[in-house]
Amino acid sequence: MPGELWEQAEEDLREQMQAVSTPRFLSTKAELIEHYQATYTGRGQAGWKQRIVHDLAAITGMKPKNLEKRFEKRINNPEPRNKAQYEELGRQIGPVGYDSPPYGYKVTFVGSVHISKNCYPKDFTIFITGTDAVSFAEDPTIALVMLTYFEEDLADDLCDEPYIVVAAAEEGEAETRRDRRKDQKKKGAA
Repeated sequence: MPGELWEQAEEDLREQMQAVSTPRFLSTKAELIEHYQATYTGRGQAGWKQRIVHDLAAITGMKPKNLEKRFEKRINNPEPRNKAQYEELGRQIGPVGYDSPPYGYKVTFVGSVHISKNCYPKDFTIFITGTDAVSFAEDPTIALVMLTYFEEDLADDLCDEPYIVVAAAEEGEAETRRDRRKDQKKKGAA
């Protein structure tokens, strides 16, 4: 079972992933309504309509009472003229996810990994691309980094605080590295 070092490394990994990824925000009336309905399930003052109109009032400068009409009969109307207001409200709510960089992630790891009952020093750089990059953007984990490196589930904890750097991969960088690894394996087999 991973311990405190693993958890701290995952928090660092998450922060670095977010720094090199593109945040995704709610931006439409429908998305905002869905968010508010899921978040504020009460009635009256605690209800979603009251919350959304008060939050929009702070952006528009309008009175909440005047904004209520948008969320009564016209609930499914996308209202393109109010698009900028909905986008601003989405930014104020904060990111709802992240999109990976176009060529994925380049992750460098230097530290000791606990495998079975021993600690092994590891120093490697991996590339997380394609659907793995999409998964990593949604849930960056040390387990995925280790699985990508070892190609099987071997690491069960960290032995020391690792040095980890997450960067956006450059175009062609992952392919070049893979080609070199294949060439090295061929030379080792010969």
